Parts: sequence; structure tokens; C-alpha cells
Amino acid sequence: MVLIQTPGNMNEYCYTNLYRNNDKQSFKKKSKMLERFKADQNEIVFVDSKSLEKISKEILVKEGMRPSFAASVSEALLAADIRGADTHGASNLIQPYVDWIRNKKTNPDPILKKVQDFAAIANFDADNGLVTGFGKEAMNIAIGKAKKFGVGVVTIKNAGHSGAIGVHAMHAVEKDMIGMVMTAVNPIVVPTFGAEQRLGTNPIAVAAPANNEADFLFDVATSTIAGGKAKLAELAGNKLGPYTIAELNGEPIKDDVFLPDMKFEDILFLPFGGSRESGSHKGYGFAMVAEIMSGILSGCESLMINNTRNDPRGALNSHFFAAFNIAAFGDVEKFKTNMDQMLKKLKETKPSPGNKRVIYPGLLEREEEIFRIKNGIPIHKNLVEWLDSLSKQYGIEKIHRKVGTNR
Repeated sequence: MVLIQTPGNMNEYCYTNLYRNNDKQSFKKKSKMLERFKADQNEIVFVDSKSLEKISKEILVKEGMRPSFAASVSEALLAADIRGADTHGASNLIQPYVDWIRNKKTNPDPILKKVQDFAAIANFDADNGLVTGFGKEAMNIAIGKAKKFGVGVVTIKNAGHSGAIGVHAMHAVEKDMIGMVMTAVNPIVVPTFGAEQRLGTNPIAVAAPANNEADFLFDVATSTIAGGKAKLAELAGNKLGPYTIAELNGEPIKDDVFLPDMKFEDILFLPFGGSRESGSHKGYGFAMVAEIMSGILSGCESLMINNTRNDPRGALNSHFFAAFNIAAFGDVEKFKTNMDQMLKKLKETKPSPGNKRVIYPGLLEREEEIFRIKNGIPIHKNLVEWLDSLSKQYGIEKIHRKVGTNR
């Protein structure tokens, strides 16, 4: 795990906190909650985005992954990096993916096997392959069905890591559709009032197109924070916020606290809301929705019944993809105009004291995308050194640094 950049928007990845003036970048402190995930900016190196995608693919191929699948995985990782989702981009996942291949925790040459296909619905077995690589294909199948039936739904079981599920949802937006993706993963989250892990961080993503405004993209874990963010806080030497994890007896910890000195998978994370009084039953319920729609609907036992954490093949997750054809409901341009009006109204909302502006899910991702396409991807210097070492080992071109980029 590499210590990387930080969350600065409404979604559950690690985004940078930026406000820009005339192309000059400056960090604006947001809150203690977000600052706790920050990396030391002196440790950051900016690299060319296409070079990062290229070297990621080449390394995965050298490690034994099928070239076409490595290309799909790298494309999805780069899409996450470009939007600022660093925890789910190549900047943070290429190392564990290599480890999983070496330790046979993922199938580097998987085939997406059709289990069932009925009208607007299809169910697949991922052959223990990364859904980072199958996500675009799955959503494209759902899109094809939505063109014919108005809606298309695809479930995938026996699957590996999904990457950033918002990346997959955005493929539907590119076709003027609404995309929805959910994932069920191994339990680390307690149910409200519970003292045992029963649910995963089970993320949910919804994406919808607009015309002139940045597309809507909501992508969150159903736990108080995603697991990757907890690891970031630990690596930065910072505490987690209140109501993020629980004592071993299930009692929510109400104060800032360091990640316990124990196996990460045994820590009791809380559903979003933290406590019943603050609405943890909502995060708990949403996690169950993802568990049902991704796992049980695809024909699997719930992971709370059949936890695959110690499976020698790696974690076997389940995933849900849906595309809703806006044209089947009415005029697409009217929908996008109405989206623009709503999103613009949200941006015009008077901010509360101490805040510069009101944002909506997807706005900062788009701003970050514009910045990073021009200026490159920020990654930790330790990852640059690791990539350089593999470049030398495999005789491939080193990653390209972007000179002069600063934040």
C-alpha cells in the first residue's frame, strides 16, 4: 500500500482538495476529517497519464496477465486516477494486483462465462478475474439490453476486485443512459447494534448525464469510510474520526482513535451514520441492498454465510450492473436540460460559514479530470521507485515524469 493523495469531495475515494485561480494551484484546508487522509506533498511526483496506463499494462502482462485483459484493467485504473479516485487507480492498486497475481489470488487469464441470459437480464461467472477488467464489458452488455428493452441488468459472481465502480457506471452516461453499479465484498462492517462483522463496505454508484454541467457521479462505500481511507490515515500516522470503528464488543468509538494494532480484516467498522442515533441503520440497510442485488441475486450465498477471505483463490466478490435507457422514458435532451437546471441550482446554493461553495457528486471529479489530463497524475515517490525497478527488471520504458507540475 502506498500513501497517496486525499479525499476532497463527496465520494468515498481519495481525492485532492483544490480550488484554482488562473491555473495557479493552492490547497485549501477543508476540515480535520479530510486533512487526516493527506499525504505529505513533498512525497508526491506527477507522472504522465498515458505513461502510467502503458506501464501498468506492460507490468501486468509481464506478470502473466492476458494482454487484452491487462489493457482493460489498466484502462479502468487510469480512468479512476484521472478523476482523482487514487485509492482505486493504478497509483494505488497496481502493486496489490501484482501481489495477487504472484500469490495466485486472482486469475490473470479469466473468461467471463455466461450463466443465464433472459431478455433484459444476464448473469455471469467471472472465473475469479478482476472486475476492474470486466466492468466495461459488463456495463456494455447492460447497455445493449437497455437499448432493446429500456433497461439492462447484469450480475457477476465468483469475481475479484471491482476497481472504482463509478468508472463502470460512467460508461452508461457516455451512451445517454443512467448507470448503477453495486458490489458485495467480504464482511468487515458490523450491523447496527451488532458486535460481529456481517457486511462488507459494499459500495453503490449511480451516474447520470447532464448537458453543460459536470455529469452526476455518486460513488460511496456503505461504511462510515472505505477501507482504503482507513489505511491512508494509518499510513499518515493520523487518527480515524469518531464513529468510524467499534470496540470489540460492538460499542461505537465516539472519539478520534488510531487504527487498532490488530489484523485489519478483524477491525469492526461501522455502517455510515456511525450510531443508531445518527442514522447507522441507513448505511446498514444500503449495505444489505448491495449484498442482495450483487450477491444473492447472482446466485451466491451471502458473504456473511460464506466468507471467502481465507479462500486460497482470493476474495470472491459479486457485482451488479444496470443501465437505464433515458430515451425509453422520454426525451433525452429534456432530461439533460433538467439535470443542468438542478445541478446549477445546487452550485448556486449559499454556502454555510467557513465553506467556499456547495458541490454535488461528480463536480470535483470533472474538475480533477481537467487538471490531471493537462498536468499529470500525482503518485507517491515510493511507487515511482517501485515502477522504475520493475521497468529495469523487465526491460520496459520508465514512467514519464511531468516536470514543473506543483500543487
